[in-house]
Amino acid sequence: MSSVIRKIKVCLTGGPNCESPEIIWGKHPEILKNCVYKDGCIEVSILEDELTGLKGKCIPYTIICKNCSVCPPYDGQVCFCDNGGDCTVCENCIEGTCQPKCPDKICLEDGTCVNCTPGSCPGNQECIDGRCQCPPGKPYQDGNGNCFGCKTDEECGPCMRCDGSGNCVPRDCAPYHCDPLQDKCVQCTDSSHCGKNEICCADKTCCCAPGYERNPVTGLCEVKPQCTSPEDCGECEHCVEGKCTPIVCPEGFKCEGGDCVPDPCKSAPCANGSDCGPECGCKGAICTECAKLSCEDCDSALGCQCNPVTGQCEKVNKCDDSPCVTKFDCSQDCGCDESV
Repeated sequence: MSSVIRKIKVCLTGGPNCESPEIIWGKHPEILKNCVYKDGCIEVSILEDELTGLKGKCIPYTIICKNCSVCPPYDGQVCFCDNGGDCTVCENCIEGTCQPKCPDKICLEDGTCVNCTPGSCPGNQECIDGRCQCPPGKPYQDGNGNCFGCKTDEECGPCMRCDGSGNCVPRDCAPYHCDPLQDKCVQCTDSSHCGKNEICCADKTCCCAPGYERNPVTGLCEVKPQCTSPEDCGECEHCVEGKCTPIVCPEGFKCEGGDCVPDPCKSAPCANGSDCGPECGCKGAICTECAKLSCEDCDSALGCQCNPVTGQCEKVNKCDDSPCVTKFDCSQDCGCDESV
């Protein structure tokens, strides 16, 4: 058997940094001799002949730190190799043992070495382009490596402010709302922020919708009355309980200018001028005084005609005062009224 001793350097990535470790081998303790431990690596002495028989095999070990009472045991293994095919995709065959391909980085399943993977970065940093860095929107970093997004309110968007933790948070406008166009607190930005029968007006305040007015006692928007005084109504209407109501004149009278005046035509429905009074014609199926019509309107009133000499509208074929029994005793467009 060969007596040539070969020293193998095994780097224990992630193991405890012990000053005087005790290494316990799970297999073949007689051929693996413990040597020095320095800078995270240990030199193992082994006979050359024994090394050949270990190619492609792995030997487990446990490291115990005697100088550290709170350090838990560290378990690992040393894999021996003759070429890269004896190791995993994340290892290289160096001096007869499989050594980590990425001792200071992370090895992916395809053997690629990267600085980080999603979720492996410290604090709230993110793995971007293979590096742990602050994500977009959080450009600053504190002494603990935690990222934050702002130092002043000006760095945040409209309706946002920078809180004590360096985060942009919504501005508190309760019970109102923040208008992003003005970047200030307002009563409303749309009508959904307003109450019943209210809309959001141009000045960003809640006002009563058209047809409503605010009750000064309750503060609520209620249906606006049609009128509050006669002036709010037409000339022949008066205001009754908030509604414009037509003025009702006695029989034989009609309303003109807000007053009841004698109605020679009785303002009754009609079919032709003969069923209206002596000075009236039928316009729009209502008895109307001919003299109050212009010559333009006169032509459309049955029983009325325009006098070309005076330019006034007059009754056609005025009836005389002759006694009569029926309308057939009278001239055209005349009727018999009380035997006259």
